[in-house]
Amino acid sequence: MTSVRSQVSACLISMLLIVYGSFRSLNMEREARERAEREREATLLGGKPVPSCSHSSNVQTLNTMQALCFPLGSSVALLIMFFFFDSMQTLVAICTASMSIILS
Repeated sequence: MTSVRSQVSACLISMLLIVYGSFRSLNMEREARERAEREREATLLGGKPVPSCSHSSNVQTLNTMQALCFPLGSSVALLIMFFFFDSMQTLVAICTASMSIILS
């Protein structure tokens, strides 16, 4: 019974994090589109191009090293959870919750 509960909790945590990340990504994309539209309207109305500040943008990108390490780290984490989740359930839940808080 414990194994089933741990699998269900892992599935629910994963789904919640994926849904949260998806909505956050969509929200950031919508804000970027609205900002670009406002800049375009200001350019058309004012006649002068609006300087865009790159440091005020919330869009984040991955560099090459992060793009290479992300799937490797995720695969190792999933493999560890697959083999050791029953014995490490509390640790994995704490790490998952803290990573979601840190990265948000």
